[in-house]
Amino acid sequence: LYISTPMAIDEAMTYDSFVRFPLSRGLTDYWSTNNHLIHTLLSHISLALFGPQEWGVRLPAFIFSLLVLPMTYIVGLRLYSRNAALLATALVTASVLMIEYSVNARGYSLGTLIFLAQIVLGWRLRTQLNRLGWGLFGVLSAVSLATIPTMLYAVASVEIWLFLSIVLEHRGRERSQRLRYFVFAGVLTVALTAFFYSGVLIVSGLDRIIANRFVLPQGFRGVVSALPNHIVEIVWKTWNEDFPALLDWLTLGAFVAGLAAHRRLSRGVVPVALVVLIVPPSIVVVQRVMPYIRSWQFAIPLYFVVAAAGFLFIVQRLAR
Repeated sequence: LYISTPMAIDEAMTYDSFVRFPLSRGLTDYWSTNNHLIHTLLSHISLALFGPQEWGVRLPAFIFSLLVLPMTYIVGLRLYSRNAALLATALVTASVLMIEYSVNARGYSLGTLIFLAQIVLGWRLRTQLNRLGWGLFGVLSAVSLATIPTMLYAVASVEIWLFLSIVLEHRGRERSQRLRYFVFAGVLTVALTAFFYSGVLIVSGLDRIIANRFVLPQGFRGVVSALPNHIVEIVWKTWNEDFPALLDWLTLGAFVAGLAAHRRLSRGVVPVALVVLIVPPSIVVVQRVMPYIRSWQFAIPLYFVVAAAGFLFIVQRLAR
């Protein structure tokens, strides 16, 4: 099994620099952004339970990656249909990148799972005044940000999608009530994120988070000119890795069709995938920091969900 294969360099660094030490050090030493705090905590617990095994370090990421599959199905079911959910889950199961990171001892699997869970939860919160649900939404955002800071792309996307859905789908008192809960969830997110990073702030300092060499601003023109190629490389070369060329084109075309036919396929006014296409690149431009390609992994299941819905829509149109 892949879970027992030799560790890659980032995994080994994570273990050697953070996971193997007491939590008083593992959750406060932030000399490298390899320290995905929530994953460090969970891997430390896993090793305490099962001993110093490579699979023990990877076990949390592996479990979360397995949970991504049913969560992908639920997202597809909520946003579109049962058939779209089944097809999307099959595509995620076959994704080389998702398989690779399912046994990678980092926080990406957890971040992806939380992103999908927030879509499901946000879908309900659009229409319900549920204080517990809004509180959970805020907690999930904070856990996501404490897992990997680049999950800001996912958290910002799903929160802006939910905000736009509330504004466009409700009027008057219903809108204002939901916006108050939205603000409550945002305040909770900020407070809990500060709590999760408090040890790092006290021991390592704020600069380790916001001014390390990986997040130093680059030239504005360079970032803007490089971003299109970066996005093409994400979708074309990485997300579709090892898929037949015909399937690559078919998936991309089906994704575009799914976006274009959103109002016919979904009950939601705002397509979350469209928000994901706009918000993260906008953050990149504002920050002037080009992230690693793996930072976009959270969006792979959603990409396949929309593509599955679009493919089924095309088939139904052609069958008429």
